[in-house]
Amino acid sequence: MRRAIWLVVAGAIATAATWYLAGLPGTVVLRVARYTISAATPVALLATILLLLVLYGVARLVAVLFRLPTAWRNWRAGRNRAVGDLAVTRALVALAAGDGVAARREARRALRALGPTPHSLQLAAEAERLAGNEDAAAALFRQLAEHKDGGFLGLRGLFRQAMARQAWDEAAILLAQAEGKQPGRLWLRDSRLRLAVHQENWAGAAALAEPGQAKTALMIAAAGAASNGNAALQLAKQAWAEDKSQAPAALAYAQALRGAGRERAALDAVRESWKAAPHPDLATFAVAPGIDAAARLKLFTLFVQGLPPHPEAQLALARLSFAAGSLGDATYHLDACGLDDRRVGLLRADLARARGDGEAEKAALRDAASAPAAPAWGCTACGAQTAAWQATCPSCHAAGTLRWG
Repeated sequence: MRRAIWLVVAGAIATAATWYLAGLPGTVVLRVARYTISAATPVALLATILLLLVLYGVARLVAVLFRLPTAWRNWRAGRNRAVGDLAVTRALVALAAGDGVAARREARRALRALGPTPHSLQLAAEAERLAGNEDAAAALFRQLAEHKDGGFLGLRGLFRQAMARQAWDEAAILLAQAEGKQPGRLWLRDSRLRLAVHQENWAGAAALAEPGQAKTALMIAAAGAASNGNAALQLAKQAWAEDKSQAPAALAYAQALRGAGRERAALDAVRESWKAAPHPDLATFAVAPGIDAAARLKLFTLFVQGLPPHPEAQLALARLSFAAGSLGDATYHLDACGLDDRRVGLLRADLARARGDGEAEKAALRDAASAPAAPAWGCTACGAQTAAWQATCPSCHAAGTLRWG
């Protein structure tokens, strides 16, 4: 209702104005050179208004024509952005699905639509890597590394490629450049640790590792690689003090003590670790000074004297007794150990062979074949097994993940 009233009022005002202008007296004369134009006042006013409207329309048209290239560019940019965003989404889905061909196709489409932006370059490089085109990926990573905002991403991609090629020196240079762009980041610390491990720079890796199993393992390796006996002793002692149940740490410390002529201290360290977690390698170290089988048996008997009985101790006594020719004692200790793994079956077969009992030997060998495998060092990260302890898993290169069992 209010709107209708306003329309009536506006119409009345317009009618009154038109009526007033139409009734104006007089004539308007315009002289230009030899030309004279005259018109009644109402007609002249109407012509003036129409001329102003035409001039305004022409000005608007000219402004639109001037803005047309910019508007066209904006339209194309919006269209490319929409196409690029869709291509980015499809490329990410293809990467997640492991479809290298589709990821590469959509990543190239995104690169054409969006241009060499950090995320389009990163996406295209990862797609090339998934498709197996490492050279093309490296070129894209290098282009990304030169970008002001995305340089860190490019350096990180190049670092991963250098590590895969085992180009350790190149990887170190790339890490230094990445540090300049994003100083103090956790990824850089972890990457320096990985690089130090691959380069077998055990002391540097141990300094970078957080306290825990990995640091202990790396300190053991650093002790073994140290050229200075005192430095090796200090590193091994620190590793052993952090976890005395770790046989490798105890052995590294004991070997350093033995090398320094401190035999009693070395045996005390091994004995303390044996009490925490008996291990065959500790027994081997304890009997190493023995010049013959009888001497080694005596050394180990003294070593475990006063300690609680343990299956590994009984098995070691059985083996040492067998080596010393005491078949009865060997059988007694083997029965007392209570273990049922392959080591027991093989030792029973050796005892039967020594007695000349062929049937018992065959039975023991059959039992050994079906018995559980002997304990070994296994990686808690990838499950790989190895006969001897190492600071890093030989399969996945993770530090401090080998456990006995």
